[in-house]
Amino acid sequence: SAFFFLRYALGDDGFPALVLGGLAAGGALATKPTGVVFVPVLLAAAGISALVRERPIGRKAAAALILAVSPLVMAGFWYGRNALLTGNPLYPLQVELFGRVVLAGWYGTDVMRLSPFYIPVRDLRAFGDLFLAVFDPRLAPVWLAALVGAWFWKRPARGREPWFAAFSVLAIANVALFWLVVPYRTQQRFMIQAVGLTAVPLARLFDRASWLRYLGVALLAAHLLTFQGWPFGPSGQEPPWDLTAHRPMDAVRVPNAAPPLILFPPLATWRVRSLSRVGLTFGLGLVGLAAAWTVGRGKGRFSIRVAAAGLGVAGLVTALIVAAGGEARRVFFADFPEFYKGWRQLEQRSGRDGSRIAYAGTNLPFYLLGTHLRNDVRYVNVDAHRGWLLHDYHRAARARGQGNWSYPRPGWDREHPDYDAWLANLRAEGIQMLVVTRADPNEGPHNIADADWFPIERQWAESHPETFEPLYGQFEGDHWIRLYRLLPPPN
Repeated sequence: SAFFFLRYALGDDGFPALVLGGLAAGGALATKPTGVVFVPVLLAAAGISALVRERPIGRKAAAALILAVSPLVMAGFWYGRNALLTGNPLYPLQVELFGRVVLAGWYGTDVMRLSPFYIPVRDLRAFGDLFLAVFDPRLAPVWLAALVGAWFWKRPARGREPWFAAFSVLAIANVALFWLVVPYRTQQRFMIQAVGLTAVPLARLFDRASWLRYLGVALLAAHLLTFQGWPFGPSGQEPPWDLTAHRPMDAVRVPNAAPPLILFPPLATWRVRSLSRVGLTFGLGLVGLAAAWTVGRGKGRFSIRVAAAGLGVAGLVTALIVAAGGEARRVFFADFPEFYKGWRQLEQRSGRDGSRIAYAGTNLPFYLLGTHLRNDVRYVNVDAHRGWLLHDYHRAARARGQGNWSYPRPGWDREHPDYDAWLANLRAEGIQMLVVTRADPNEGPHNIADADWFPIERQWAESHPETFEPLYGQFEGDHWIRLYRLLPPPN
């Protein structure tokens, strides 16, 4: 979105760029609730550029109409649906004004502070850790130099300086909005868009001198190929600049011992027979870095530089793919080793054409879809309301005068578990297999069956062997995941 708005502001493109920027902004609004925090600022900046650029009042009005309507193409359905179903377009977010609830949601701000992802605004040491984790301490001086205006050094930018300054201001505003508005401050991913915005003044800074481009290539290589503490400390340990490493166990601690992005992480799992893979990966990585160096020098015909850039991208991407292939499970499954055995068992037992699977427990259902996404995966309610979604339970709770939930993970749907109703729901949904994983204690104690934090579905399945056949976990003693086959009803 920012890219298209910048092209419009610079006069490189007209209203079509404004439309594309609005569509992209709508995509952000439709993807994550935090878009409500960050996107309006970007749309306001685009509106200011339209007021400055467009001369007739009619074109100013047309630009304003584009910025008002184009985001709704991507986001309007979701907010409209929420409004129709719940009366709150921002649902499940709750909107309060002067202590009065204007739009009812799941819970208020006090409950959000109970989340393990919450960090108080006053904890500036944690903010420093998060900032360095996102920008990489070795690259942070260059990013900061771009933000404070080092791109203005040496040569004028022919009247385009205000736009570089605007992107610097937008980047700083995004960091500030993340820290001041979003309560789940351990989630540094909500700061990443600030990196993209800072890339504009950073690119202009690199334009100032060839030695800066050499420095950029070297820093990028360090970022991609080494762990974040290199060369200041040993791998796997928190680096010296970690500001929260020595906090008490119950205090906020932001991990900064980030591994390298390519080449080295798979070495921990490779064996001697994989040395050829190591050599191939290093070779491809070196090709990519050599090509990046060529582009950084900025010499040679344009076609040669474009070819070198393409070769560099291909080499680095192929190196990453080869590295990720060190273990087959890394190709599809995420880095949750406690679930690997169960996931592999499900992969083997779900059949070539897939199965209809019900899940309960930790909210990681995506990897139950299996390779090629062949499985049909769904959560099945534990009471008689088979077709209800969480907002239906919330509406019923409000009708009973229960109000908001007292923890960040609402559990209205699990307040009245009924085995017979649950089994009937499974049958009605055509479920063939059941997957139950441990629930996260930090997500709220909702109908947890035992001290192992498995939900009640495990207790039900293991107490009814005539209906549920154990496939994995019950006899193997797996403390994280259990698989069962739903047997057909007796004749």
